[in-house]
Amino acid sequence: MDRIAKDTLVRMVGAGAVPQLDYAKELEETKAALPKARFEELEVPSGGLRLKAWLVKPPEGTAIRATVVLLHPWQSNRAFMVKQFGFLLEHGYQLFVPDARSNLFIGHGEVFNAYLGEDMGDLDQALAVLKTHGEAGPLVAMGCAWGGLKAILLAAEHPEVKAVVSDAPTFHYGLILVDYMNKMPPEARGDWNLINRFIDKVSNLLAQRLGYDIQRFDPRDAVTHLAGRPLLIAHGEDDTFVPIAVSEEIFAAAQEPKTFLRGEKFGHCDGMHQSPGRYIGGVLVFLERQLAAAP
Repeated sequence: MDRIAKDTLVRMVGAGAVPQLDYAKELEETKAALPKARFEELEVPSGGLRLKAWLVKPPEGTAIRATVVLLHPWQSNRAFMVKQFGFLLEHGYQLFVPDARSNLFIGHGEVFNAYLGEDMGDLDQALAVLKTHGEAGPLVAMGCAWGGLKAILLAAEHPEVKAVVSDAPTFHYGLILVDYMNKMPPEARGDWNLINRFIDKVSNLLAQRLGYDIQRFDPRDAVTHLAGRPLLIAHGEDDTFVPIAVSEEIFAAAQEPKTFLRGEKFGHCDGMHQSPGRYIGGVLVFLERQLAAAP
């Protein structure tokens, strides 16, 4: 366990980084796939960095109903989120898609560069930039996996976020659980006492490296601060990266109004493709109801 814990720490906060490979090409391909959408390139200054973001508006002539802040998973980027949630554009939703600071680099070799405390500070700055760029309407926070966790945390700190959609959110330890489950025999993966011991070990190592305790970013606590704002959690029963039990715990801690969108074949953050009728329909119905109910 000690060796795996140290290996996991290296993957999360490796010291080195290289420029992201083929990222520019991926961004251009995403834009080309949505020729009617209007892409605006933005910069988010934060902590000495200049982070990139997209403001993606619906086709010309479409009224903007709300702005959805899309937060991508680890080892992912804004191109991935627009590919997954581009269906929102045709329904009148504007997309604001910031890159996480880890996305200035690629998770190359054993490097993740995932710093949750810094990420949340970056998102404070991202919302400030968004407010200076024209019509926004109501704000909705939406994210997948690590981004699903950040969507909950963002809404808890920003009352201007009126609703949250969190797809397969992680706990504070994020992919620590995935690393552990991939490296341990199947019979150990269901032993939550063993898993929690491992998580505690990695969390202590991580706190020493970062200078703060990542466990303070626990979505089970954050959902209690949504103050009556609606929450949709989506998760696939077939998700092999983040167990559906994680979402069930977060959902149990949340207050009403809340909705759990469960799918037999959602994969990991891929319900919009694997079960589009159930997933896309569920997300759109949730958003429609919340906009109708909003003051």
